[in-house]
Amino acid sequence: MNVSFYIAKRYLFSKSSNNAINIISRIATFGVVMIAMALFVVLATFDGLKSFNLSFIQHFDPDIKISAKQGKSFLFTASIASVLTENADIVQYSKTLEERAYFSYKKKKKLAYIKGVDSLFTQTIAIDSAVYIGSWLEPNNTNTVVGAITANALGIGINDYRASLDIYIPKAGKGQITNPTNAFRKVITAPVGVYNINPEIDSKYIFANLPVVQRLLAYKNNQINAIEVRLKTNSNPIKVKKTLEKALGKSYKVETRVELNKALYKMLNSENLFIYGISVLVLIIALFNIIGSIMMLILDKKDNLKTLNQLGLPIKQLRKVFLLQGVLLTVLGGVLGIVLGIVIIFLQQQFELVMITSYLAYPVEFHWKNIFIVFFTLTILGYIASWIASRSLSDEF
Repeated sequence: MNVSFYIAKRYLFSKSSNNAINIISRIATFGVVMIAMALFVVLATFDGLKSFNLSFIQHFDPDIKISAKQGKSFLFTASIASVLTENADIVQYSKTLEERAYFSYKKKKKLAYIKGVDSLFTQTIAIDSAVYIGSWLEPNNTNTVVGAITANALGIGINDYRASLDIYIPKAGKGQITNPTNAFRKVITAPVGVYNINPEIDSKYIFANLPVVQRLLAYKNNQINAIEVRLKTNSNPIKVKKTLEKALGKSYKVETRVELNKALYKMLNSENLFIYGISVLVLIIALFNIIGSIMMLILDKKDNLKTLNQLGLPIKQLRKVFLLQGVLLTVLGGVLGIVLGIVIIFLQQQFELVMITSYLAYPVEFHWKNIFIVFFTLTILGYIASWIASRSLSDEF
């Protein structure tokens, strides 16, 4: 066994004759354990919050969205259908059409987007699971499903046949409007459901069957402005995107869910980096305890070190003793802290100890990468702290 490692191990587990040094060592070890545990729990909590936030867009944004690079719409042709059906990674796709419109309900007005969807839309995106009042659209009708914010703003009642939700879209044309009654296309609809995803989407979109919106815009039966695609669970969206871009040609824009929500993903990743940085700063402060502990031990073992040096152990090896002791203390404290962190995450997942609201537990997720991140961070910083402390052993005692 390496002499420096053997001595470092003995110093780590043996008590000093000086009780103050023992207390400082315990404080240093406890600090490492707590910081490792806290860093692991923070990362697991943030992963949980990230998944919780992203779960909302999964009710609205597809795995892949196809749209025209130029213009607001395109024709859905047999060649496009062939490309989609022949791709083994595509489970389902849906044709959609959206446009900004003017809505009126019982003399209350609102500007929002009307989104026309076909009968396969709920098989592509599980938005029907977000409907908490009423039901989703039935094919071949002029019903609508509205967001919770819109329903509150307009005072919409579900299946209230005494009032209708009227949708207006301006007719295309040139020159001045001489007759306002002829300037808009109008469709009378009946709200049959209310969905709740998040305030932004709830206030922005109202859903109707695709033919209704095509009629409002005077579009052809195969004229749409997007195809929304659901992939198999283990498919690689980037790989599928490249395949579709090659097959469809340069006239179409293919975007993954991440690309559709660049700002959200950038914000979440920035927050993750910021939280990790703050945790590392706290860890660095805690590691000063290790530096102080090792320096105190060097002073306490000064006579022993002189003896070892006279027996032929060079200063370089003596410094290595305290370097290894600090690294061992950090590693053992880190392992114990990670184990405690895993236990805390497991307890939160099973028993919901910490709640955000009375019905919503604080979301946490266990990922193996977090174990590596915490252990790697702790080991590197522990090594640096131990090296600094070991350099306090001068060439002459």
